[in-house]
Amino acid sequence: MKIAMRARGETEGRWRKVVDRNYRDEAHLQRLLYESPDLIPIEDLGEGTIGPRLFIKEAGLPGSGNTDLIGVDEAGDITIVECKLATNSDIRRKVIGQVLEYAAYLWQMPYDEFDGIVQRREGQPLAELIRQRLEEGSVEDWSEEEFRTSVVETLQQGTFRLIIAVDEASDELRRMIQYLNASGPAGFNIYGLEMRYFADDRTELLVPQLVGMTTRKPAVTIRHKRWDAASFFQKAEMDNPPEVMQVMRDLLEFAEQEADKVWWGTGKVYGSYTFHLLRDESVISAFTVFTTGKIQFNLGWAHGRVPDSLLEEWIAALRRIRGFRTLPDDALGKWPNFSLARAFSDPADLEQFEQSVLALKEAIRRLDTSPA
Repeated sequence: MKIAMRARGETEGRWRKVVDRNYRDEAHLQRLLYESPDLIPIEDLGEGTIGPRLFIKEAGLPGSGNTDLIGVDEAGDITIVECKLATNSDIRRKVIGQVLEYAAYLWQMPYDEFDGIVQRREGQPLAELIRQRLEEGSVEDWSEEEFRTSVVETLQQGTFRLIIAVDEASDELRRMIQYLNASGPAGFNIYGLEMRYFADDRTELLVPQLVGMTTRKPAVTIRHKRWDAASFFQKAEMDNPPEVMQVMRDLLEFAEQEADKVWWGTGKVYGSYTFHLLRDESVISAFTVFTTGKIQFNLGWAHGRVPDSLLEEWIAALRRIRGFRTLPDDALGKWPNFSLARAFSDPADLEQFEQSVLALKEAIRRLDTSPA
């Protein structure tokens, strides 16, 4: 394929041929995507879909080597990219197994471990990197808490978008991808990304195109709904026994009475509600309850917004409750979670937990009333 171009308005000028060029190597293709995630024409997948805001390059995954690129968007969805050139013999069959292997190792990875991979490669926490890449207007509508919850869900469910980026997509690769999308598991979508590269001594051109798409409804959805009490409990009843449902209702009633704000999540699969306290312009997130029957302590978000001494007092109070005795020593700054069934097997434990939250609330209030 050849492309001809000339400067706009040069009606008398000659067209210059910009010829199809080879990438120097697979690292060249990888670097182009790493530096410009928006090269992927995600809009071809349909209205409302969004692409990665950032890529993590050469992320080491236990037992599976280094994946070329792992992309994350502001909605918490994850894209795994493997780059191959047409001259690489692995492009026909091995590349499919490679990208599936990377997905399998990411599947059910804890958030802290995933965030650790990001920090080792990029030098900053994942949420902070996403925040930096959002446009000014959209940052205000973006919730770090919901983002993290969505990443957790994506990792747990394995609902990844898989992309094989190539300089030229062969008929064999197209057909394999189409087959997987038409007949394969519903947990992921796989696409080919053909990145044709043209250049002359003055100009470089890229022609990115997604290949292998089918009429099957994508398994990976982007739009997130806002949960409410009705939808939360409808979903929770599918997965939890009556005694756990009662704990969820008791905790919601407690939150509605004592929290400054109850925040309903926008998770793709799991519902959640969060107990928020407000201090000036800061939101202090205490705990989140999920439809999965788990409770999460949001010490990672509270850390830095109130003195560590207050959070350490709350951690000590939590450890005095039988179900939370295993709260790790390094819980400050993290998001430990526990099973509601095990944590609140005795009604007295629930009452003790609520008292610990009220003590935290009162301690935060005293910060605002104490003399400077």
